Amino acid sequence: MTTPLTIWICDPFHTGSHAAWSLGIARVFESAGHTVVLHTLPGRHWKWRMHGAAATWAPLMRDVDPPDVLITTDMCDVAQLRGLMPRAWTAVKVVTMFHENQLTFPWSPDDPDRENGRDNTYAYVNLSSALASDAVWFNSKHHMEVFMEAGELWMKAMPKPHVPHLLEELRSKSRVMH
Repeated sequence: MTTPLTIWICDPFHTGSHAAWSLGIARVFESAGHTVVLHTLPGRHWKWRMHGAAATWAPLMRDVDPPDVLITTDMCDVAQLRGLMPRAWTAVKVVTMFHENQLTFPWSPDDPDRENGRDNTYAYVNLSSALASDAVWFNSKHHMEVFMEAGELWMKAMPKPHVPHLLEELRSKSRVMH
């Protein structure tokens, strides 16, 4: 029998399929005997959620014991979250679930960011979040493969030095979760 874990699930865009996933995975872990603490933010203003979720959750971490694992989604800037965690939380394993990703997600024709040249920001948040995570989960093999391919193309388009070793590191900690 495995030792029961305390798991924080932080869902920054809690609506629709995102909410169904976080509630579903919480039930799976609870039925396996783990303690789950679910933190959610409303499913609106997705760009702000990507930037602001970490700063919203960091104060909640100050006066509680750290969990064994923190699971969040691609809608959270994990690099920022790790930077804001209290020192007592540095050993917490962080998992990012990629429900979708901004490297391959189609842009809305009505989105002004595309015209204003800000369309790389959210792709980079997704890449840096994956790199800052201890494990990266994808909802399908296809999603994982297109993310890796798009990440490689994206990094090659950036100024040198290129860092292909980061993608190898990312591949080694990525899994498909069904």
